[in-house]
Amino acid sequence: MFHRLMDAVDPELVERVEQVAASVDGVSSVDDVRLRWIGHQLHAEIELSVGNALNLHQGHDVATETEHALLHAIQRLTSALVHVHPVGEVEGDPHQANAHHFPVN
Repeated sequence: MFHRLMDAVDPELVERVEQVAASVDGVSSVDDVRLRWIGHQLHAEIELSVGNALNLHQGHDVATETEHALLHAIQRLTSALVHVHPVGEVEGDPHQANAHHFPVN
């Protein structure tokens, strides 16, 4: 798991976000969690993996349910942007076109 902490977010809070997201039906794994404070409000960006047999609507439903679960579970969280990746056999990497924009860790 790769976490980026910004603006002094408590690592235990990041772990709680991961736990809540992982508990949502349809989530295969939580791949990345980014939290930041903006004023007195928390904002999250989360990357999830879901089964590649899900259609677009089902994948969107998993993302929406994850956001909803987080908004209820995490105090002061006011937004959660959830990005979904398929797991399993997928032909090619759809993110490869953007890879040259990001540094290698």
